[in-house]
Amino acid sequence: MDEPAATTAAADPYAGLLKELRGPVASIQSYVRTLIARDDDLSPSARSTIHQVILQQAQRLDGFVDDVVLYVRLLAGGVSTESEGLMLASVVEEVRHQLGEADRVVVTGNDAVLHTDRAALAAALRRLMRNALVYGPRQGSVTVDIGVSGGWAEVAVSDKGLGIPEARQGEALQPFTRALHPDERRKDGVGLGLSVARELVKLLGGEVVLRDNDPGLTALIRLPT
Repeated sequence: MDEPAATTAAADPYAGLLKELRGPVASIQSYVRTLIARDDDLSPSARSTIHQVILQQAQRLDGFVDDVVLYVRLLAGGVSTESEGLMLASVVEEVRHQLGEADRVVVTGNDAVLHTDRAALAAALRRLMRNALVYGPRQGSVTVDIGVSGGWAEVAVSDKGLGIPEARQGEALQPFTRALHPDERRKDGVGLGLSVARELVKLLGGEVVLRDNDPGLTALIRLPT
């Protein structure tokens, strides 16, 4: 059966998504073929390396699928929330340790109490903090500042990378958009981190605002207390 003709990547926002999803699939297929064809000839070390690569690529694909499925569910109204009283710093610390690079994340400011859905807030924070770690300097730190302003609890996630030009910050919040700085190299991912974070925070009655740090970028979450 013939496949419909594909448009160019510039005209089709899903072209980049398909490319990113196919990358780990192709890698897994290639290494599995190697195991099938040459398993008896491989040394234990070579076999172990292949197993690790397959696992890493499967985890990478799993992360991509999670973002896509969550984004579709958010757009379709398929994500429910349940508010509870919580300390904002506890959610930040939870996410900080989940990311596996806790030593690169510096938490500052004063704690805030709010009523919101813990899982949804953590999911939004996880994406913003992960973006900051990826787009900031390789060994640089990320600052997460907590506070309250005018009845709003705020979490500002800041890096010292190249940032996003102010004129393109609105575009950065759109799905499947990445590397908007002219000097930025493309990073791994499907370009949904900021979009998913924004939709999750909107669901909680808040907003995500981007600010230029010169250098770097701050992604600010604002939620009603």
